Amino acid sequence: MNKVKSISLQNLLIDLQNPRYDPRINQREAITTIVNEQGAKLVALAEDIVNEGGLNPAELPMVMLSGDDNLFIVIEGNRRLTALKLILSPSLVSSLNLSDSAVRKFKTFHEKAKDTLSTEIPCTIFESREEAKHWIELRHTGMNGGVGIVPWDGIQTQRFRGMSPSLQAIEHVRHSEYIDDDTRSRLPKIAITNIARVLNTPEVRGILGVDIKNNELVFKEPEEIVIPRLAKIVSDIATKKKKVTHLDTKEQRVDYAREVVENPVTRIDKSKPATQKKSDSSVNVSSGKSESLPKPIPAHRNTLIPKRLKLKIPVTRLNKIYDELQRLDVGAYVNSCAVLLRVFIELSMDEYAKVNNIPIKRIIPSKVNSTGERIPEFEKEFSLRDKISAVADYMEKEKICEKDEIRGIRTIVANREHVLSIESLNAYVHNRSFNPSDTDLKVTWDNLEDFMKHIWSA
Repeated sequence: MNKVKSISLQNLLIDLQNPRYDPRINQREAITTIVNEQGAKLVALAEDIVNEGGLNPAELPMVMLSGDDNLFIVIEGNRRLTALKLILSPSLVSSLNLSDSAVRKFKTFHEKAKDTLSTEIPCTIFESREEAKHWIELRHTGMNGGVGIVPWDGIQTQRFRGMSPSLQAIEHVRHSEYIDDDTRSRLPKIAITNIARVLNTPEVRGILGVDIKNNELVFKEPEEIVIPRLAKIVSDIATKKKKVTHLDTKEQRVDYAREVVENPVTRIDKSKPATQKKSDSSVNVSSGKSESLPKPIPAHRNTLIPKRLKLKIPVTRLNKIYDELQRLDVGAYVNSCAVLLRVFIELSMDEYAKVNNIPIKRIIPSKVNSTGERIPEFEKEFSLRDKISAVADYMEKEKICEKDEIRGIRTIVANREHVLSIESLNAYVHNRSFNPSDTDLKVTWDNLEDFMKHIWSA
């Protein structure tokens, strides 16, 4: 087992056999080689160390004992330790043949960090180079079939940094029916910077019917118009029909946006063979004709119930609740939406049960209580859990919907511990200490949607 130990920076020696360059004779030559080879990259690394208050704690330098018991050779992390030595030693900086600009920057770094940067560096100690070889090799030689470091693609990087408008556009398209499986499979490797290049142009956004507010992609026109346009852009860039050279200038991007509006992609009918032409397997969105395929749930939305969902609810109060849940900003009115959702679900169950003669009450037989008093027989209404189960059982028995269509609601009913459980729905109303989140509410609806569409089908 290798041990981790804090070692004084002055006792850490730059490796004279660093694989980055030919063997060096002494420390000064080794440091000079790194400085000359790395140039601006070393300055950038030093600046990051100063700004973050130290080295990356997720990647400890690897060291081994030198001939002197008090000195250690850095066998992994030489760039980092060189940058740190330059930050903390102005005399070392001035003794090297650095550019005036680099000298000024390291002087600034020193003044900023001299009292805060620690000279005690946590390191992993190895007995020999051979012992450390496996880990260094994995660190520098790629994925190695999954054993090494597997880099993030552009989309994964964007997810980590935060959901950018470009990634939001891709997610809208990914979950739509306007791209084929081949294009969808290419999305992980898409040049997301080209999507950003297009959407970051205000004139283009105006043409496409979108905008960006608070780093969120906003639709200025109906989804059924905008998503086919976004799908055209995403498809063209994913399949490399459009590259950076086609989108380099503002004029090129504006012309492309006009082309997209004139030729949006059409919905793909997956019931048709994959080899058929798109013109035979889809319905033109701009034609205004009705389409039998369901519209996708938007990956990003402000409302609990997606605005694109059209339900025919003849009960006035329920229709008003449904309307409010399609209008209210769930992030701003999370508690109101949580309570309304709970009410909407239960009243929908009550109405469906009434119309279809589904029993949602049970008879509680007469009994004598602990004081000897007889309590007469009475009717007790089902709990919300039992109401949903009764309605789902009826739908499945009557073949009104398939098992897959009510899988989401079955999961909610069955799992009492799940964040989307009936207990959570009840807690939205009755538990003052239970705080719903807008994300949980939207996911709850997404799991309910197919079920609720059958409840309110014409």
